[in-house]
Amino acid sequence: MKIFNRGLSIFTLLICLGFAFSLILTDFLQPNLSETRRLMLIILLFIYSGIRVWRLYKDFNAN
Repeated sequence: MKIFNRGLSIFTLLICLGFAFSLILTDFLQPNLSETRRLMLIILLFIYSGIRVWRLYKDFNAN
C-alpha cells in the first residue's frame, strides 16, 4: 500500500508542476482567466506541490 501512495503522490506532484509551468509558459486558459486569477492559480499549484514534496520527504525518511 505504501508503494501505491508514494506513486500517487509523485504522479500528483508531476501533474501539478506540469500544469503550473504550462500556465506560465503558454497562453492556455488565457481567455477564461484574468491575469490575477491566473497568477493565484499558479501560486496555489506551487504551494500544493511544496506540500506534496514535504509529505513525500517525510514518508521516505520514515523508513
